[in-house]
Amino acid sequence: MDKTTLEELRKKRKAQEQRLIDELNYKRTCLRGAPTLPSEAEVQRKIRTFVKEIMRITKKSNFLDTFTKTKALQPALYARGEAALYRAKMESVWLQTSHGRECFRSAAEALAMCYETYKFLIVAESATRKTRDDFFAEDEDGLSLDPGITSDYVRREMDFFDEVLGTMQTEIRNAEIQISNEDHPNAMAELKQMISNMQSTVDVAVNALQQETKDLARNVTELQSLMKNIQERVSSISASQLAMEERFVVLEERRKSSQEEVRNVVKEAEGEEDLLDLDIEEEELALRDDTGVQVHEEKAQMHEEKTQVHDEKTQAHDNKTPEAS
Repeated sequence: MDKTTLEELRKKRKAQEQRLIDELNYKRTCLRGAPTLPSEAEVQRKIRTFVKEIMRITKKSNFLDTFTKTKALQPALYARGEAALYRAKMESVWLQTSHGRECFRSAAEALAMCYETYKFLIVAESATRKTRDDFFAEDEDGLSLDPGITSDYVRREMDFFDEVLGTMQTEIRNAEIQISNEDHPNAMAELKQMISNMQSTVDVAVNALQQETKDLARNVTELQSLMKNIQERVSSISASQLAMEERFVVLEERRKSSQEEVRNVVKEAEGEEDLLDLDIEEEELALRDDTGVQVHEEKAQMHEEKTQVHDEKTQAHDNKTPEAS
C-alpha cells in the first residue's frame, strides 16, 4: 500500500473522529441548555415500567393458542363449505395479534428512548457510569435491564410476531381461494328460499295458534256449562235443606204439643183416680156392716171399673204418641 492511500485513510479516520467528537459536544450542549432534564431515578423508573409492560404483553398474549384452535377448525369448515366463516375467524385472530404486536412495539420504542435518555444523562454528567452499570445488572420480571439483552429479546419477539402474522395472512389467502372454488347458489335464490322457509314457519305457528284458540274456547264453554250445573245443584240442595228445616220445625212443634197433651191427660187421669179411690173408701165405710159376700162383690166390681179406667188412659196415651212421632 503506497503512502498516498495511507494518508487518505488517516485523514478519513481523523474526520470521523472529529465528527463524533463534535456530535457529542453538540448533544452535551443541547442537554445542558434544555429547560428540564429528567433525573436518573426517573429514567430508571421508566425503564423498569416499560420492561414490565413488555413482559406483561408477552405473558398475556394467547394469540398462538387461538391461532392453533382456529387452524384446527379448517378441515371441518371446508368440508361443510364454510370457508368464509373460517376466513372471518382467521381475520379476527390476525387483528388481535396485530394489535398485540403494535402494543409490544410501542413499549419497545419507549424503552429504547429511555435508554437513549440514560446515555444523554451520562454525557451531561447527570449520572455516573457506575450507577448505570449497577442498574443494568439488575432484572425485572426475569428479564435483565441491560439494553443489549432487552434489545435482543425485543428483536426476537418482534420476529416471532411477524412470522405468526405472515402465517395467518397465508391462511386467509388460502381461505379466499377455497371460497372461490366452492359452489354457492345464487344470492337471490337463497333469499327466496329463506323467505319461503319463514313463511312456512309462520303458517305452522298461525295454525297452531288457531287450534289452541279453538280448544280454549271449547274449554271455556264446557267450564261455563259445568259452573251452571253446579249452581243448579247448589240451589236444589239449598231448597231441599230449607224444606227439611221447615219440616223439622213443624215436627218439633207437633212433638211438643203431643207431649203437652199427654201430660194433661196423665194429670186428668191421676185426678180421676184419686177421686175414685176417695169414693171407694166412703162406700166401704157405708157398707161396713153389710155381709162379707156383698162387700167382696162390690170391691171386685170397683176393681174392674178402676182397671177399665186405667186401660182407657193407657190406650189414649198410646194413640197420641204415634201422632207426635
